[in-house]
Amino acid sequence: MRSVNGKGLDVRLRLPTRLEVLESHCRDTVAGLLSRGNVTVGLSFQRAQGEAVPQINEAALNAFLAALETVHRRVPDAAPVALEGILAHRGIIEWKEPEEDPAERERLLSALKASLAEALQALVDMRRSEGAAIETVLRGQLAEIARLTQAAEAAPSRSPQAIRARLAAQVEALLGTGAPLDAERLHQEAVLLSTKADIREELDRLQAHV
Repeated sequence: MRSVNGKGLDVRLRLPTRLEVLESHCRDTVAGLLSRGNVTVGLSFQRAQGEAVPQINEAALNAFLAALETVHRRVPDAAPVALEGILAHRGIIEWKEPEEDPAERERLLSALKASLAEALQALVDMRRSEGAAIETVLRGQLAEIARLTQAAEAAPSRSPQAIRARLAAQVEALLGTGAPLDAERLHQEAVLLSTKADIREELDRLQAHV
């Protein structure tokens, strides 16, 4: 099971053909515990060795024997092909799984559902643990922002006297450039400097967030 961040919940399944009956159950189970994220669920199982049984492919065997007979007619002195050689020919022996017992299939599906629930719960626990760690970091950062905001609030440079002194110096510097300024332009520049000098709005915005 794999999960990455996402705005909504997107569930992608990778199921063997014989397990596609579990698709609806998988989607419902994931949606019951998660509300967002791109989640990929893969289910697989492997039968125990020895369960598959050999079967003769009659069509392949008949075709092979017919070919041998043709060769024997053309080359009568050729040595006969041993049984092992016939059975070793590709496609004559096929290994197939036995017919599945209904009770066994139900046990298999139940086991896979339990495995899915266990893996999904582990994912939820991991998300919660990760979220708690991120929350700790964010709370620390918010506390630092609050501290810096309070420090800026109490900074001597924010006093009316300090602001007036800065404005006076900036207006004096503006006049000292020698650029022609009419009364209206000077007023506009003074208002702009005054706005930049007072960070009250920025402090209020920060305090609203922390």
